[in-house]
Amino acid sequence: MSLKPVIFDVGKQGGKVLATRVRGREVGRAAADRLDEADSMILGFWGVEVASPPFLDEFLQAVRSELSSGETSRLLVATGVNEDVRESLQMVLERRGGALASLNKGQIELLGGSSQLAETLREAQKLGYFTAAKLAERLEVKLPNLHARLKALTESGAIAREDVAGERPRRGGTARSFRASDVDVLEAATCGR
Repeated sequence: MSLKPVIFDVGKQGGKVLATRVRGREVGRAAADRLDEADSMILGFWGVEVASPPFLDEFLQAVRSELSSGETSRLLVATGVNEDVRESLQMVLERRGGALASLNKGQIELLGGSSQLAETLREAQKLGYFTAAKLAERLEVKLPNLHARLKALTESGAIAREDVAGERPRRGGTARSFRASDVDVLEAATCGR
């Protein structure tokens, strides 16, 4: 995240106890509306004591619909997640086959997703801004295998895809680069929370 991310305070919008599908959908739509205006968003769970799986399921569905719209993708990182909320998020993400980047103690970690996705995100974080070929080389995997991982990470908001103007890929299509969240920018944006 090179630009200052938009902060969406889930606790202020939903309260200390996040429950019901209807409320999850409402808060999720509010978050999606804010994400529509930004290239990156921090989902702050500060002050949230507990979040029910139905709330989180609806909330994440609403936010993910906005993540995947448009030409380029957006970055999405959760922070301020306590153990109870983390457990509920993990359960919902595993059931849905999804993932979510989370800032925890100065590190980006992946909630949900496979160990290969987590490894890919760690290496992407080290590179910051990268091409698929560069990341494949670093991970020592073939490009087709990496593309599946990049797709999953992009759909989750853990990394963002950008079309590279003026560049042509070797085999048709659109040249793309990727970017991962910058921990320093995230921490600066959430300072004092």
